Amino acid sequence: MDSRPCFVAFCALLTGLVGCSTPRSTEVQREPVDRNSAAYKTGQAAHKVANGAEKAASVAAQKLAESARKAREGWKEQSRIDREKKRSAGDRENR
Repeated sequence: MDSRPCFVAFCALLTGLVGCSTPRSTEVQREPVDRNSAAYKTGQAAHKVANGAEKAASVAAQKLAESARKAREGWKEQSRIDREKKRSAGDRENR
């Protein structure tokens, strides 16, 4: 007999019980946020810096991908030119 369905049902039941037993008063017990405190302003500044760094990294990754694509194209083109030179040199020797 496969015990997977029983295990899944047990996990679902356990998750439901834990979710229902969490006290709702944790929201009320929080201290009020002082938006003028140095810590709050430092957190805001850090958040802005992190967002800016994420955007800059995204732009840099796009530029890097474009550069890599161009480098591959150049590599392939030079490879094609070299093959054509070898073929034409081989044709001259066979004449």
